[in-house]
This record gives sequence, C-alpha cells and structure tokens, in this order.
Amino acid sequence: MQNKPEKWSMKQLCGAKLSHAVLLASPSIFERATDMLPVEAARDFAHLPEDLETLIVIGGGTLLDRAKVWRAQHAPGTQLIVIPSLWGSGAEVSPVAVLDHEGEKEILIGDEFIPDICCLWPELALTVPDNMARNACGDAWSHALEGFLSPLANKDVQQELADVMQQMVKLPLASDPRWFELSARACAGQARSGVGLVHGIAHSLERYVRAEFPEAGWGHAKLCSTFLWPVIEF
Repeated sequence: MQNKPEKWSMKQLCGAKLSHAVLLASPSIFERATDMLPVEAARDFAHLPEDLETLIVIGGGTLLDRAKVWRAQHAPGTQLIVIPSLWGSGAEVSPVAVLDHEGEKEILIGDEFIPDICCLWPELALTVPDNMARNACGDAWSHALEGFLSPLANKDVQQELADVMQQMVKLPLASDPRWFELSARACAGQARSGVGLVHGIAHSLERYVRAEFPEAGWGHAKLCSTFLWPVIEF
C-alpha cells in the first residue's frame, strides 16, 4: 500500500464517480454529511453492505481508526476515503489505529491502516466547540514536539516538523480550518519517529480518569493538552 493517502478537496470528492460508495459519519454531523454527499449512507459498521467498493467515513479519530481496522480485517479491497471532523489525532494520515475495548487500548500499526484518500472539509472547523478545539490543538502540538524531539527522528523528519511548528505557532489555539492540514503533517511526522511521554501518559491514564470522572470529558486530546507543558518542563 502507498505510504500516505492521496489528498482530495471536497469539490473533487463530490464530483468523483465512485463505485458503490457508502457513507458513514458521526451522529453529530450525519445529516450534514448526507446532504453534502449524495451516496448511500449507513448508521454503523454493522449495516455496511457486503458489496460496497468505496467507504467514505467522516468523523473524529476514534471513528476513523475503527474504519481503518474494519477495512483491513473485513474488506481489504475496499477504497477508504476519510474526512476528519476534528484535528489533533491525525488518524486520517497515520498508519496507527487505536481501538478502545472498554477502557483497554489496543494499538495497531501497519501500512494497511493508511487510508487511500484523505479529504479535508474546512467548514467543519466552525462546528467544533471551543474546549474541544483547544484540546485538539494541544494534541497536534504534542505530535509535533514529540516527533521533533525524538531520538529516532532523522534530519528530514525534524526539518518537516520544524516547518510545521513554525506555521502552527501563528495559529490561534481555537477553531481554525488551517489546523486540519498542519495537524495531519504533525501526526505523520511523529509516526516516522516515535511516541513520546505525553502520549504515553495519555494512553495509560485515559481509562482510569474516564471511569473516575465520567462527566469531565477526559478524552485523549484533553489529556495530551493537560500534560504537554508539564512534560516539556520536566
């Protein structure tokens, strides 16, 4: 499989002639997604038809990772097109897929988890609440800094991530469609070097803080944002 997904615009996607395409989208944007893309839609993976040839998935990192694993395990010949509804995770370009089994994290790595096409829908940035946007920015910064500082990063990776951070520092820690592209580049860079302490802490603590404080919204991005500065200081 290719090392990175092909990039499309929404105009390209809407105008493409896709073979038996089925759309799967997060509930919060399902109606908007079905209005945008005139293709067959399914509410969940259990209702995907057996003969689909193209799967279009729109959502956050958790849904995109599930789609990547589903395709690899059940329909490896299916074309996978992903559209992130939130930046930060970089799941739309990463060879890493993280599954959550009732709090237990399963991390899978392989080229088979890289989507075929990544499409950015900039207007979705306007639908992201302020707190989620800020946490997503912290997740993106964690990817960039961990990848840049990793002893496994070569000069090419460091240069790429340095360029990414020079652009990220000019952006607000808030909703801005430019975060989609820079977040994806940050994640792709970290995937070529190694996961650092920030993400290690986030993956380890997530199940416990969610169980202890179920209403506090302690997801992966919020944990990365919370521990980024303490780890850098340390």
